[in-house]
Amino acid sequence: MLSLFGLAMNVMMILMTICQIQACPANTVPFGSDECQPISEAINDAKTFLHDNLPSWDKINSDTLFEGGIVGPTINISLQAKITFPWAHNVPRDIFHGKQTLSLSLSLSLSLLFN
Repeated sequence: MLSLFGLAMNVMMILMTICQIQACPANTVPFGSDECQPISEAINDAKTFLHDNLPSWDKINSDTLFEGGIVGPTINISLQAKITFPWAHNVPRDIFHGKQTLSLSLSLSLSLLFN
């Protein structure tokens, strides 16, 4: 039987592994345990991913979404969170881009509701 202390130590080890702080240089975004991508490349990759995976009902508005629209702020907020929060450093690129798509869809839905 595991003691309370042993359980606490196991939980701490798991959390330390999940939240492993990555030392990336300034102006880069951490992706996994050994990749630091320059911010400008991460922004371009995110724009490309979102454009390529835009839902069919949003494609007619793609020009307004990307040029001065909601895509830029959504990407900036997502990347800033990825850089700022240690628990987000090891989120893999494919999952991270999926979360951006969800964030963009939610933002679009809310803007339609309240405008």
